[in-house]
Amino acid sequence: MVNRVQKFIFGLLAIILMIGVVSNIINPFSVFTIFGSFLLIWLGYSLKTRIDSWSKRQVNIYVLSALLLMLIGQLLVLKYLPMTVYHDPFRVYTQAEYLTRHSGSWGLTTYFWRYPNNATLAIILSWFIKLGHMVGLTTTGVLHGLSLVSYDGLVVSLLIMAKKWSARRSHQVFLVTFLAVLPLSYSYFIQVFYSDTPVILCLAWIMFIVLQWPTFSTNGRRIAGAILPFLVLIGQIIKPNLIVFLIAVILYASWIFWTQRVQFKQIVLIPLILVVVGFGLAGPVKQVILNSQDYQANERYELPPTSWIYMGLNQKHNGAYAGSDVHAVLKLADKEARNDYFNSAIPTRLKTYTPFSYLAHVVGKIGILLSSAKLPQAYVGGHVNAPKWYQEHQAVIYYGEAVLQQTLWLTLYLVVLGRGISSFKNTWDGNKVRIRQSMLAALVILGYSAFHGLIWETEARYGLILIPVLIMLLWISEAPTSEWRSELFSSGKLNGRSITPLALVGIGLIGLSIGIQGFEQKKVVTVAQRSQLSEQYGALVKEMPAHTTLKQKVPVKTEITDLTVQIPSDSQVEGEMINLKNQEHHRLVKLDKNNGSFLVNTEALAAGDYQILLKNLTSEGQPVWIVELPDYKLAPDAIRGTKDTSLIYTFYDQQPVFIF
Repeated sequence: MVNRVQKFIFGLLAIILMIGVVSNIINPFSVFTIFGSFLLIWLGYSLKTRIDSWSKRQVNIYVLSALLLMLIGQLLVLKYLPMTVYHDPFRVYTQAEYLTRHSGSWGLTTYFWRYPNNATLAIILSWFIKLGHMVGLTTTGVLHGLSLVSYDGLVVSLLIMAKKWSARRSHQVFLVTFLAVLPLSYSYFIQVFYSDTPVILCLAWIMFIVLQWPTFSTNGRRIAGAILPFLVLIGQIIKPNLIVFLIAVILYASWIFWTQRVQFKQIVLIPLILVVVGFGLAGPVKQVILNSQDYQANERYELPPTSWIYMGLNQKHNGAYAGSDVHAVLKLADKEARNDYFNSAIPTRLKTYTPFSYLAHVVGKIGILLSSAKLPQAYVGGHVNAPKWYQEHQAVIYYGEAVLQQTLWLTLYLVVLGRGISSFKNTWDGNKVRIRQSMLAALVILGYSAFHGLIWETEARYGLILIPVLIMLLWISEAPTSEWRSELFSSGKLNGRSITPLALVGIGLIGLSIGIQGFEQKKVVTVAQRSQLSEQYGALVKEMPAHTTLKQKVPVKTEITDLTVQIPSDSQVEGEMINLKNQEHHRLVKLDKNNGSFLVNTEALAAGDYQILLKNLTSEGQPVWIVELPDYKLAPDAIRGTKDTSLIYTFYDQQPVFIF
């Protein structure tokens, strides 16, 4: 019976990982992704034995060199390729900086009344900003520092765990190489400080402590016992969906009680209690934090948790965030009225499914959760500034980023799937430690997949929390070479002699794909300042006095095929683009879209230094959207006459990209 339950769990895990594999093959489909993944796996198995024979000093030199190069690359990206951050993270930044100067004020927008979970994050972030200001750092510097510390701290943490759990030196080398070339290491993870990276770091150490508990000394348990509930507390406050781990660890503890009852107390009882204590403290501590800044919930705007369940059932949006659902229910009077609505609307939406269509919907949601192609651009709306060569080839760079990210993600899922199948097929000669550790990792992966597949809304960013779990599963489930071998990569069927024809076949397939699909013209954002608090959250507009102008310089280093400057829908301001070199004026035309009103250009413009000119020619004040954040770098140049304000603008270019 025990073996059957184990096989059932790892069988489900294999199915979930298969969904991840398929999702990263077809979303979008790329021959290069498939060929690249198999090539990386072959290289890994070919080099594994050689790397395992390296001395400890050689491994340390390689790992430290890779970490140093990664850090240098990250610093260069932050300096020369800054991104404009928008949506939820920017609203958190704005509120956090505001709280450093005006304690307890929550009336800037309705955002934190609609999404109160982020109010806690804004308060905690304000503490770090205050500390940074005390030592001379700007808000931008604090945010970049937190991003680097949390993400690079995660990388170092995983390397420490790899050294502890695996005797294979190749694991450390492959891990640091994977993370050093991962596009996310230079885009979302360091450009945007948000809840994801801190909670991933917390989960990694929570799992490590729980799994390593039986091996700790008495003093080690005292230290770990103090750290564990604190990590749970912080993780749950920052991102409440960490509650999935509580369910997983309870199931894990039940498994230990069933299979190793005599060792139950030694293995998991104390960690289980500490985890429960951490989750139990999260609610009261969160309320204390909110009270410290006089935060008061406002049910007029708040969405009940059932709204995310309702969105998760939206077939049109594939179970992802649906703005149409949100705006529809916000018309209801308050949170209680919305709860009443969802109590009937959720069963009604469920009735639109057949068993087969619901299964397909769940599989599709899990596929989105485990996908990767759009991750490098998460929460970023384009570069604030970038070198000329970068802007001129941005479409190719973006496409290459997405393909590399997808290739590495597919490789990870394929390798973990191989281990999952191995776990399903054997019990590692009764090695209870590996079975036990793999069981918790499997339950966490299944828990998050079930949560976002069956219950909640989904998006690829939510799947990032599984990164340390997937990597840990590789280490703790690997049996010795004598117990498990890959028939494909270790039996000699794929060796040095066969790599040349394999490479030629891959190159031929890529060439055929290019020949069939050719190249596409991609519309890319070359320069932008899209940070804003948003009209939908009641952000206050600025009034532009009658017969006045606003001017903001924007350097653009490639052709402009389209540009937009956002304005309120009822504004009567007029706009021009002025080429500062030859003083040519290009009139901007007002255009109303579903996502707002804009002043747009009607002709292609050459590269150069431009000035956005807004004119109020009326005899009355006119509303305009101006973003203001005193210590956060919004754009290369502020609105003339100010230090820290900017318009909301986006510049586009059409660039060719070969699709393969």
